Amino acid sequence: MTDSPKLQFIPPAFVTALLMPLHSRGVSVETVLEASQLTHLDLEHLSISEYNKLFVAIVDCLGDESGGLLGSSRSPLGTTRMIAYAMLNCHSLHEALQRAIDFNLECREPESRAIEHRLVVNEQENSATIHYRLPEQEGETLYQPAVLSALAIWMRFCGWLVGRQVEVISASCIGDRPVNMAAIQHFLKCPVDFAAETNSLTFSASYLRLPIIRSDKEFEAFLKEAPYRVIIQQVLGEESIVSRIRHILSKDLTNELPGFEGMAARLHLSARTLRRRLEEEGTSYQRIKDHTRRDSAIELLLYSAEPVSEIAILVGFSDASAFHRSFKKWTGVAPGEYRINHLQ
Repeated sequence: MTDSPKLQFIPPAFVTALLMPLHSRGVSVETVLEASQLTHLDLEHLSISEYNKLFVAIVDCLGDESGGLLGSSRSPLGTTRMIAYAMLNCHSLHEALQRAIDFNLECREPESRAIEHRLVVNEQENSATIHYRLPEQEGETLYQPAVLSALAIWMRFCGWLVGRQVEVISASCIGDRPVNMAAIQHFLKCPVDFAAETNSLTFSASYLRLPIIRSDKEFEAFLKEAPYRVIIQQVLGEESIVSRIRHILSKDLTNELPGFEGMAARLHLSARTLRRRLEEEGTSYQRIKDHTRRDSAIELLLYSAEPVSEIAILVGFSDASAFHRSFKKWTGVAPGEYRINHLQ
């Protein structure tokens, strides 16, 4: 997958997800469109810029920067921008995340301050975990999968701040496994433990030591496409060894992929250095190869009309059944089912 958008219109599933909280708040879509002078929008054929405008309109109408996804735990307007600016002026991602957590807890409305939000670092395992738990209120467990997705969105923003894609190793969710896993599978490409005690994301602690490389000016430019960039297609950092490898691999997945030594040579690194760099980012070459094939397959499933059998060939599988097995291992569902879940 490349960093540039390839789709002409936003897949319907993403638009539907954006509109769903309106119904629970008793607000009609028409009301939002009229109030924001966006009545011309064709919701089935939204461009990237129109999707961004619709997101902002919903946030403004609800007075909640979470877009209504987190139930009664609302984010006051302006919260995200101020948290982001607080993070921009930090020296490292560790400092930025801690400041964001402190800021988030303080700026909450009084009835929402019972949330649990913390960062835990395990030095022995070189791992870091962000925990987030909504207040205990009736029905709030329904929103826990959305909380997990919101955490993943914040990690995407963190990746932009440091110029690296933060690889999430594992995750947990307070709520039960949802019937439709499409949203969680979109944001998280790792095992998720449901019915857990907390919502959490775990990643390599090495990312915490990375410096913040973005400026206020860059952030203002980023904001123009922020909803699309953090929800649908994230920007991968140029400095990430993972993104460099993915870029090389994704040029042609139909041929045999380079071996580890061959990839190290292409990156002008020794095999030893490449192995160390990958360990620092909490991943492996085999995992990157799998994820590159998986993400290319997902992109083709969502943004092309190619049959599944042809997609299998395009991502490097000569045997369609082997592709089905691998894809189900990666996402938990078969390719055809994944396409239906995301495009309906």
